[in-house]
Amino acid sequence: MAGELTSRHVGAVAVTVGVSVRTVWRWLAEAKATGEVDGKPARQGYALSDETWALLAASGGNVAELRRRMLAAGDDGSATVVPPLGTLHRVVALYVSSESTCRSAARAPRATGE
Repeated sequence: MAGELTSRHVGAVAVTVGVSVRTVWRWLAEAKATGEVDGKPARQGYALSDETWALLAASGGNVAELRRRMLAAGDDGSATVVPPLGTLHRVVALYVSSESTCRSAARAPRATGE
């Protein structure tokens, strides 16, 4: 039916916004029920700063040691938020896996087109 959203539309929105398809369907149901669209931004997640990556390198790549050093640095009265250890592990693992994927793609043989 014209004007109706399809699963393809919802999937495109989910990928663009960075949430699950189920979340988009839930947003649509809430908007339909209330007649209002809530402008809540999607969760941005945690990212490491350049300084934190340098501290990780100085920690020998040990994420637990990185967190201990971040906590010790916060003891000086700075307002820095130190994420849970699991969050730090996920951020580092995500970065490392994306980097290895990029390196693998760069090494892959290219089609010559002949």
